[in-house]
Amino acid sequence: MKIKLMSVLIPMMGLFFASPALAETWSITEGVSGEWSGTWDLPVAGQFFDCSQTSTSGDTLTAKCAFSRDENNITVRKVDVSDGNTCSYSGRQNGTNIVGTYYCNSGGPYNWSATVSN
Repeated sequence: MKIKLMSVLIPMMGLFFASPALAETWSITEGVSGEWSGTWDLPVAGQFFDCSQTSTSGDTLTAKCAFSRDENNITVRKVDVSDGNTCSYSGRQNGTNIVGTYYCNSGGPYNWSATVSN
């Protein structure tokens, strides 16, 4: 899988600023019974991004995430979570699917999965 390393120019008050291009989009499902979901727009690996999620009961969590990839092995670090948790995810990517587990300071392991699109 190729990661886009180009920048996009964004106009702001008549000036143009470089903004990192998005590498890919992940549709996330996680939790004890898959009750949390979200869509994460990932920048280039290592950069923090907003990674909010919504539960099936309508609750929302906001956080900052950063991911890394070593071949098909995926690692995500979630910090500044609105419920006070900090979480670490690990998973394995096979094509456009990622499956793995994660731990938070409140417990784990929990299951997570993602479908990747560009």
